Amino acid sequence: FKLRRGLKNVFVAEILTDDATGYTTGTPYHVMPAGEMTRNAQTSTNNVWYDDDVFATVGTEGATAVQISGASLRGPQIAKLLGKTVDPATGAVIDSGTFKEKYWALGGEAEGLDGSVERFWLLKGLFTAPEESDKTIDETTDANGMTLNFNAIKTTHVFSANNETCKKVQIDSTTTALKTGKVWTDQVVTPDNLSTICEKIIETTGVTVTPSTASVAVNGTTTLTAALTPAGATGDISWSTSNAAVATVTAGGVVTGLTAGTAVITATSGTFSASCTVTVTE
Repeated sequence: FKLRRGLKNVFVAEILTDDATGYTTGTPYHVMPAGEMTRNAQTSTNNVWYDDDVFATVGTEGATAVQISGASLRGPQIAKLLGKTVDPATGAVIDSGTFKEKYWALGGEAEGLDGSVERFWLLKGLFTAPEESDKTIDETTDANGMTLNFNAIKTTHVFSANNETCKKVQIDSTTTALKTGKVWTDQVVTPDNLSTICEKIIETTGVTVTPSTASVAVNGTTTLTAALTPAGATGDISWSTSNAAVATVTAGGVVTGLTAGTAVITATSGTFSASCTVTVTE
């Protein structure tokens, strides 16, 4: 369970192609400094009856209504989202009052109070005219922002990774990690490129140390190797010694013998640990 607080990095990308041949977008850009976002999926259910009893419940999900509250966008920025005309000579917005279908992908991140991050991309939707208000200057410090309205729907394109259309791709940092060098909002994340951008976090179930016993001379060194299980698990490993007067160990598992005797060298990751008994000889 989690509580979310920390909406950030709200990006949009214009959809260039969404048909049987493919799904492509323009480069994502930061749409606005956002303070709050609400998402409400339209759902409906219908009971199927056989023999005077409910046999099954069939559900459907429609569009998702999204509202983003944040700093006000300027006229040309709004016109771009709505497909309105901006005069190239003057920069003025020329609005014919005609609704135009211009589709966008919408992505962002929301941080939880526990430090986890939920990341999402809504792959297709339309912006509608934003809610905004103006206020005269008075003795208060109030200032008005803007609420953007976005209606998310499924893509037309069928992605090969799941053999289905898609409305949203979403990950949680507690179960899925971004690969090294990857940024969630650098591109629109789809079922087809998902595996190149992030990977499932494999939960650690144990630690192994190789070898399990070792011998080293005074002033000599030997290197121990620690690994997490299962293969692919990630996490920090720390080393410790039971007798620092006999042998020390570095963060890399290098053991140095100091005086004759025995020391237990332990590798620890979270609640898991494994050890090697090291005998130091004259």
